[in-house]
Amino acid sequence: MITPTPGFDFQIWGTDRVPRSPTRPSAAGYPAVEPRLDAAGSGVASATTTLRLSHVRERVYYLLWITSLGPDPTHAGKSVQIAEFELRQRT
Repeated sequence: MITPTPGFDFQIWGTDRVPRSPTRPSAAGYPAVEPRLDAAGSGVASATTTLRLSHVRERVYYLLWITSLGPDPTHAGKSVQIAEFELRQRT
């Protein structure tokens, strides 16, 4: 992942099926999708972030879930930009 706005927290989730209706986050703060998504990894984004998802099986769909926009000492509005996001199969 490449971002011009580093410092945000993220999680990557994977599933083989996506429901047709929109979903909302669960009370626990993770995506409420049936069947449950597998947590594949998490971290804090730097300008260029590489995250191995080796502890989970390959999935059909993946979700990049931004859990925090990161620190903002100026208390101004904050946003996240992702310039590039790529999933690669390990060979």
